[in-house]
Amino acid sequence: CCHADSVSSPGPRDPAISPAAAAILHQMCVSRQNVWRHCINTPHSILRFYELSRYLSDGADRSTGGTATANFGCGSTLNIASSLPQTIPAFNYGNLNVNGGNRVLISTGTIGICGTYTPTTGTTTFAGNTLNFNGTNQNIPVSSYNHLTISGSGTKILMGNITPTGNLTINGSALNIGSYSINRNTAGGLLSIAAGASLIIQGT
Repeated sequence: CCHADSVSSPGPRDPAISPAAAAILHQMCVSRQNVWRHCINTPHSILRFYELSRYLSDGADRSTGGTATANFGCGSTLNIASSLPQTIPAFNYGNLNVNGGNRVLISTGTIGICGTYTPTTGTTTFAGNTLNFNGTNQNIPVSSYNHLTISGSGTKILMGNITPTGNLTINGSALNIGSYSINRNTAGGLLSIAAGASLIIQGT
């Protein structure tokens, strides 16, 4: 899936990816089987992110097959900067900036954010997925949401009116909506507040 202007992370023996000092990677690809860890040594923006290019036992490249997982530390920042449509995989992120073109939040799984989430100014497609703010003392930006989960610790502050299409779940944290509203545009959905969690309205 990678080209000459890409960085490829081919397998478990590579301890780090050290691209040139250029601030933008045109593509980033991860590939092969097994469990592995890599780090990018310098801050970069990624224009196009491929979740997986998996090589099966026959050696053939199955660029759309298999599964992959990744965890970004809470202090990390991933910028997906392309003006082209991009799909955001269901990983755990630190700070996630997807501002640019249209974005598709992958329709299965949970996208975890323990830092700052910067949504795109384009169109966000979100059917079926869950966005989980799982850090400490986070701001919840105005964006399109399906299922929205509040977890981690501290207080999450809503930054404007939102209209999630799925469920709102508050686990082990406080959600302060202030004078804003969380309104579904159709009937249905569940509001769940776990023991020890809280929903704060009008700042009280």
